[in-house]
Amino acid sequence: MLEQNDTTNLKGDYIILANHVSNYDPFYIQLFVKKHIKYIVNANVFRKPLLGAALNWFEYIPKKKFIADRSTVKRILNLKRNNAVIGIFPEGRRNWDGETSKIIFSTAKLIKMLKMPVVFCVIKGGYLSNPRWSRFNKKGRVEISLKLGLEVSEIEAKSIEEIYSDVCNSLNFSEIEYQKTKMVRFDGKSRAEQLELMLFICPTCNSIGSLKSEGHSITCNACNATAIYDMYGRLIISGNRGFLFSELYVWNNWQKEYVESLIRSIEGEAIFTDFEGVLMQENRNGRMKKIVKFNELALYKDRVVIKCSTQKNNINRISDCFLYPYENAETNINAHITVHGMSGVNISSNSILEFIFEDKYYHVKFKSKNVSVYKWSLAINILKGEILK
Repeated sequence: MLEQNDTTNLKGDYIILANHVSNYDPFYIQLFVKKHIKYIVNANVFRKPLLGAALNWFEYIPKKKFIADRSTVKRILNLKRNNAVIGIFPEGRRNWDGETSKIIFSTAKLIKMLKMPVVFCVIKGGYLSNPRWSRFNKKGRVEISLKLGLEVSEIEAKSIEEIYSDVCNSLNFSEIEYQKTKMVRFDGKSRAEQLELMLFICPTCNSIGSLKSEGHSITCNACNATAIYDMYGRLIISGNRGFLFSELYVWNNWQKEYVESLIRSIEGEAIFTDFEGVLMQENRNGRMKKIVKFNELALYKDRVVIKCSTQKNNINRISDCFLYPYENAETNINAHITVHGMSGVNISSNSILEFIFEDKYYHVKFKSKNVSVYKWSLAINILKGEILK
């Protein structure tokens, strides 16, 4: 459903900035824009041969998330010379709870440099139809607004800080708050399935990793608190004991504060630990190659510790990856990755923790599909001072 479309009167090149709520956002927008949109896309997607070839054919622009990339800027400048329409999701990732995430500041710098008209696109209902954490889509109404927000003359007159403020204000949107007035139904099977990928702390008993979803419900295995995820995106108490929050974004904000408090209070011990998975590294051909299987991954204030068996191949591979220092015990190798040395910490495909360490690109993938990789990304970025309230 289209609320407003200011692109119909635009000629030549321009930028579309949109909130990022679902996998289908690029297609929703393209339905209402006549010119072909050249989107900036996570470079990790290009590693898949067929998909990567299709994205290149569409002239989409690869970029590694949260890392400065001069080659991306050069490609954007080339597209500008050809009067292209460039699509950007300035949050840099899909949001987890229906709330617009922090906008990347360099977006404002890019707008100032390019001096192209800017159209702000707000997608409403997209999150509830395809939540990032969910296995299944939900049927419901999605609304889109395409509003011309910045003319070239305005961009020239404004400072980068003023442009940044305009972008933040124009794309700020709360799906759950919007639902309170619209009450649009989003029905589907197993509505709560994999909600624990986002909600990883029980607010009733403060247990970490104890939440499990099944069908339309989510339950804490530690205290038996239970809720039903309804067709309007709310959590409804089920049984004798429920959770403190009925809104996902309120719960998510609370657990962010809880993790920050936990990090401040803990000394010498692991903040949290998960078990069994694979560590991979990008090879010269841009493909991810398995380095080792690990038994345990633990996060401390200053490091991530990878514990794996003392097989000869593991020792050699750990050494080759420059993950120093490592402790070679009788039964396990404990490889240390310093938190301050990690950059570009992000989540791919909901199940992969990706990061750069000593100029090398790594993936961590857990064996269990129920491990919250979001928990790891959130905590590491808090430790690095990169999560701002």
